[in-house]
Amino acid sequence: MAARTRRRLLLACLSGLVLVAACCGGSSAGRGSAGWSTPGAVARGFVVSRLSCAAGGYCVGVGVSASGVVGTVVWDGKSWSRPVGGPSGGPAGLRLLSCGSPGFCVVSDGSTSQVWNGRSWGPSVTVTGNGDRGAAPGAQLAGLACSAGDFCMAVDDQRSTLLFQHGRWVAAGRLGPLPAGAATAGGSVDAGGVSCGSASSCMVVDSEGFAYHWNGRSWQAPLDVLPPGNAFVSCPTAAWCVAIDAHSYEDVWDSKGWGSSLSFVDPQSMRLSQRPGEAGPVPWGQGDFGVLALSCGSASLCAAIDDAGYTVTYRDGRWTPPVDVAPALDNTDTVTCTGTLACLAVADGKVAAYYS
Repeated sequence: MAARTRRRLLLACLSGLVLVAACCGGSSAGRGSAGWSTPGAVARGFVVSRLSCAAGGYCVGVGVSASGVVGTVVWDGKSWSRPVGGPSGGPAGLRLLSCGSPGFCVVSDGSTSQVWNGRSWGPSVTVTGNGDRGAAPGAQLAGLACSAGDFCMAVDDQRSTLLFQHGRWVAAGRLGPLPAGAATAGGSVDAGGVSCGSASSCMVVDSEGFAYHWNGRSWQAPLDVLPPGNAFVSCPTAAWCVAIDAHSYEDVWDSKGWGSSLSFVDPQSMRLSQRPGEAGPVPWGQGDFGVLALSCGSASLCAAIDDAGYTVTYRDGRWTPPVDVAPALDNTDTVTCTGTLACLAVADGKVAAYYS
């Protein structure tokens, strides 16, 4: 059966072990009752712009203080740090953030990058617009994903890819050409459209719904896995990925290829979520903007969030009903998971968390 015929409508929900956001920097996060916490500030007056977690419950957030100063907060598995110095470039520099392992994160404004070493951000390094790195002048990074060690993969808005390893960026080639007649939307890649399970296994899914696998040496030929539209992919390991489009159609990749796994959706979880201000119920992920973010911490824990602030999570073999995390629609755009332990969602600059 073709991969496209195996697409499933992802009407589901969130359950899992998740970190709770502390209200003040440096305070400990204690366990609350089961369910999502109300989004709260991680430090007084600090607005989170981007948040990324690595293994072991380690998370880094970048954002802006009440006085407009860019800063960094760190979750060490027990508490949030007080804000310390942020990457240079001001708020505009906080476009992309990915943490590959505790103490190693990369942030980018689209053309330059900086590395977090666990204590501070390193100097700004040019990524795009430099011919010897394979990116055309004027290109901007569209997606960034880091994995364990010091490895990252980036994709620019002209479909060129670049990898970061051993402290430098190098060209990794262009994504393969789309089949004839497929490029109706240009085959662009969105921020959530790239993920790496290891330095030898990355996946990109473009706006045409084609997936490209990096095997550590080159990009494989494109495979049609999703309907056209904004796409998100997350690969917590080198051998397992989940991809969904903006309207919640999903596909799974493993050692047998795309679409080989059984559907995750539990029929009892196919419940409609009511959107505020709507005349009737709308399925999860079916709003004006649809799905906004996806993250898997492991093959047993994934979370996604839609434009109405409803989260869904895959936990130990099943999805559970949608949970209303925040009413802010397009201000809810970041979900990040760590291992089998936790997922956090950013809602309008604050962080919500869920306990099972």
